[in-house]
Amino acid sequence: MSFWVRATGGASIQLFSPFENRPEVAINEAEHVAHATLTAVMGRTAAYTGQEVTWDAMMDSKEHLGPTEYAMGPVPIKAVVPVPGNGENTGKHMRS
Repeated sequence: MSFWVRATGGASIQLFSPFENRPEVAINEAEHVAHATLTAVMGRTAAYTGQEVTWDAMMDSKEHLGPTEYAMGPVPIKAVVPVPGNGENTGKHMRS
């Protein structure tokens, strides 16, 4: 079973053949996923800062997006549920 797409001009392109002639090798998408994740982080950084962000700048960045320590146990976060029309909760979800 193969999956084909008809391209403009009548040419056909085979997308993939899941079971026919598949080599016995493992599929490793780790590099593609890492690049996609960094691309998403670059977009977020550009949106938050309003500045152009380059791949090299992100690779050299010292920004830390995770917790300072990973440990099991209780999480000291008080959940704040926003209530529409209540200005009391405005901005509490934003980083300082």
